[in-house]
Amino acid sequence: MSSTTTAPNLINAIEGQIPPDTVRALASRLGEDRERTAVAVSTGIPSVLAALSDVVLSETGADYLKEIIDEKREHVGPPVEGSQVLLDATSGNDQGHEATLLDDELGQRAWSISDAVAQSSGIRRESAHRLLGGMASVAVNAVAESAGNLSAGGLRSFLNAQRRDWMNRLPRSIASAFETPPGALAVAPAPLGVDEPRVFAPPAMRRTWILPILLALALFLFVPLIRGARRSAELPASNARGAAPAVEPADEPRRVADLRAAPARADTPAARDDMVSALAMFLSAPATEATTPRRFTMPSLGFEAGGVEPSSAGGETINQVSAVLQAHPSAAVRIESFTDNVGRPEDNLELSRRRSEVVKALLVEDGADATRIEVGGLGQQRPVARNDTEEGRRQNQRTDLVVTQR
Repeated sequence: MSSTTTAPNLINAIEGQIPPDTVRALASRLGEDRERTAVAVSTGIPSVLAALSDVVLSETGADYLKEIIDEKREHVGPPVEGSQVLLDATSGNDQGHEATLLDDELGQRAWSISDAVAQSSGIRRESAHRLLGGMASVAVNAVAESAGNLSAGGLRSFLNAQRRDWMNRLPRSIASAFETPPGALAVAPAPLGVDEPRVFAPPAMRRTWILPILLALALFLFVPLIRGARRSAELPASNARGAAPAVEPADEPRRVADLRAAPARADTPAARDDMVSALAMFLSAPATEATTPRRFTMPSLGFEAGGVEPSSAGGETINQVSAVLQAHPSAAVRIESFTDNVGRPEDNLELSRRRSEVVKALLVEDGADATRIEVGGLGQQRPVARNDTEEGRRQNQRTDLVVTQR
């Protein structure tokens, strides 16, 4: 297993680095009233964290934050106190990219958030903008220390798993600045074959729409022709082979949550990030937009034939899922594992049960609450693909995480 990834309270971590003396120094440098500056700091912390969670929803934003964090890890020298980082950045002395991260990635929306903080606290908008830039530097340091060596997609999951809490701490006047983040409301792709309702609406179309539409039109025109030619060429061979075997019937009635079972995707960082991001966003969504039960098919955990130990890549998937569950302690889940139809059904049933128990044990080892995790093994029941090909059998060898309570 990889090292444990925790989901600490980032607000507390940042607040601990900004003592009253630092607030007084900030007020002096900004030329603002101390009490108003203290209010701006208090609302600025969740504002900056929520803004970072918007930044990483885009692939380029997540990659940029990952690059900044990696640079910090490679820095040689004594660490700089958070209070000094804040003062330097607010004064314009910070040469790091994180001081301008929100401007670089959010553009005009960074000023909209600054305006909301300024109006809420009573300080000038320029002061609020400088303050949020400095606090972004402190927040990035806190993320770097807390998130472990996560991938760009892992950072997306890590931040969005806590976004709902940060938004709940904001006054309505500031929260409204986050209601329609451009390009940031598309849910991460669900595992292949999942037909889940979207947690968020798709992003608004931008002015760069012309080329994608032309490409889509070309595909619309030419792909059917290509498929038709291929189908005509394959038809004689198909008739010679006979009809493909039907998918095995389930041995018990399907529940509502089971109707959305999906094939297991190959265990790649992209597939893992997609699944973990979708889970985090589902658990962070308003209750009216996300109902339970909801099933998430994990990328292939790399179990060997007849084995119960996941691969190292599978262990990283479990590690990141555990971090999301820790960030949502009220969530309850059920781990369900499945197999192909190779071997005796009773042996496959036992194998799937043992795999679910191992996944639970690893989640708990990484810090998840054991009392909120159930396990089940369904063996070769409920296949999502035909078992007459190697690829079909791989897809049926899957482990699902079913959220039963948020």
